[in-house]
Order: sequence, then C-alpha cells, then structure tokens
Amino acid sequence: MKICLAVSLVLILPLFGISQTTPGYFMHPDVHGNTVVFVAEGDLWKTSLGGGEATRLTTHAGEESSPKISRMGNG
Repeated sequence: MKICLAVSLVLILPLFGISQTTPGYFMHPDVHGNTVVFVAEGDLWKTSLGGGEATRLTTHAGEESSPKISRMGNG
C-alpha cells in the first residue's frame, strides 16, 4: 500500500506544479480508487489519480490534517 501511494504521489504531484507559479506543499494524501484527497494550504483538496485540476473541499479558518476517504462511501 505504501509503495502504491508513493508511486501515485510521484506521478501526481508534478502535475500540480504545471499550473502554479510557486511550488505547493501537498501533505497527508489518501487514495481510494481513482480519487486522491490531500492537505495543501491548510485545507483539504481532491483530484483524480490521472492528475488535472484539484478541487478545494474546505475553506474555513481551521487547519486540516490527515484526511481519510471512507471505504464505505458514506462519509
């Protein structure tokens, strides 16, 4: 599982740098199926394993950490 996650990060993280002018800090990823959820800028973000644009999931003042995708699909 850790190898799969590491390979996923190696493939995905460079794609985020393409559209950014400054490097990002992407932490604590969780992968389920084709979905990756991670922490950046203190918020949760979601994207696909294939890369592309990430969607911000949270925007409040608190700091997010260690996201986990429910394997049951219900939150």
